[in-house]
Amino acid sequence: MEEEQDNNQSETTTSETTKLRGTVLVEHGIVFEKDGLVLQARHYYQQGLNALLSMLTPAEHQFGNAGFFERVEQYGLRITQINNHIKDMVKGAKPVEVTRIPAQTYGYNYEIIFGQYLTDDTRELLIEEPVMEDICHFKNLRSFLELLVAKCRCLEFVELCTPRNKDKKGADLQETALCQLKNDMGTVKRYFGFRFDNNIKEMRLIFDNGCVVRTESNGLHQFERAQDKLELDGQLFSETKGDIIHIYRSPRTFRHVLERLL
Repeated sequence: MEEEQDNNQSETTTSETTKLRGTVLVEHGIVFEKDGLVLQARHYYQQGLNALLSMLTPAEHQFGNAGFFERVEQYGLRITQINNHIKDMVKGAKPVEVTRIPAQTYGYNYEIIFGQYLTDDTRELLIEEPVMEDICHFKNLRSFLELLVAKCRCLEFVELCTPRNKDKKGADLQETALCQLKNDMGTVKRYFGFRFDNNIKEMRLIFDNGCVVRTESNGLHQFERAQDKLELDGQLFSETKGDIIHIYRSPRTFRHVLERLL
């Protein structure tokens, strides 16, 4: 009997802790939304929502407290609104530039390809990358993040959206590598988040200032894995695979997304 009571007390404590954690995460989301950080707000709303829903049993899902579910529904609606407004922002972006990256050349690196779009007015960036499975892919992402930190002095949050590796071992490697990147970004006071979406089919960089960068084929993986690299003026250049980079500008920004939410 005592053991059963201890188990019930332990379950109650765990449930209360989870509820508190979920509530705190949602409150963080509210703070970030007020500060104009839409991606980070969405991230915390989703984390908080997941925590709150995880504490419910199947019976509670069916016959739960109406007030609790109303609050949870509000958070879910907020996430949907943010998603829809970001989609509208991207849909309204107009093409302004096309850059062709020739194959088998050594005149390019990440800064030359993407550097001009990485400006000090960038606070948030959403990276949609359909290929993020191999060790070389994580190295490429790390190189790009290092450039982001160096070029965007006001950067606060970067979110990666990528398909989950279908292989169990590969999925574990994927999550471990991304968690390591998250920790490393934290050491320079930048927040890196990631989520998995198997519907991502093309690479896009969606900046909070309304700039959208799309690649036709290679995404962040613009370079061959050759060991030899060409050094020019102190910079290393790897052999390119070849790609076409499309640049779009939207009249809306994440700030406009926030205004539409208010």
